[in-house]
Amino acid sequence: MATQAATPPASAAQDRGYVVRHALAQLLFWSAFYYLLPAVLPHMLRDTGWSPVAVSAAVSAGFLVWAMLCPLAGSAVDRGWGPRGLRLAGVGGAALLLIAALGQSLWAVAAALVLLGAPMAMSLYDPCFSLMIRRFGPAARRPIVAVTLLAGFATLLTFPLVSGLAAAGLGWQWILAAFAGLALLGVLLLPPEPADTPAPEARHVPGAATPGGARLFLAWPLPC
Repeated sequence: MATQAATPPASAAQDRGYVVRHALAQLLFWSAFYYLLPAVLPHMLRDTGWSPVAVSAAVSAGFLVWAMLCPLAGSAVDRGWGPRGLRLAGVGGAALLLIAALGQSLWAVAAALVLLGAPMAMSLYDPCFSLMIRRFGPAARRPIVAVTLLAGFATLLTFPLVSGLAAAGLGWQWILAAFAGLALLGVLLLPPEPADTPAPEARHVPGAATPGGARLFLAWPLPC
């Protein structure tokens, strides 16, 4: 009889669907939370006349917040809060993009961009890979590679889409709102997970990657 911490057996089709849904969610999260910022920056600066140094500093500060909170995100996954945290982070990131879109001043937009680093820590590769490792164990290498390959197309999604929306006459606020919608779509794509349970040490396979190991390996979390 399976223990509480064990993952219920799944068919190959269920496993493929699980990986594909996570990969598509990562594609949209990376597009909305990471690549959107450099893609929309020229349009924002052109329309507002804000200082490029100030806006770039806010984006960089958001990345610093992301890096600082990654260990806390890993701890949350280890405590069994990964699936719930991914969803909450996706919704929180979309909300911050909407707040930035509605911002009437540089400081309001900059604050939203800095705070965006928090949901990035809990929605991008590291927590996703940790869930893959918990589900597939030593066989997680191929699912992780598949997620990375598909999410790597985020640049091909983001920059042409931003250019197309701008060419259609949408301002940077509407572009941010559109990508907030994409982030919410990513949340809806996330697959159902087993009941959240802490990851016991006994389940780690000697020589296999662990969530902590994945975080160290992905210290610079950029898609391939």
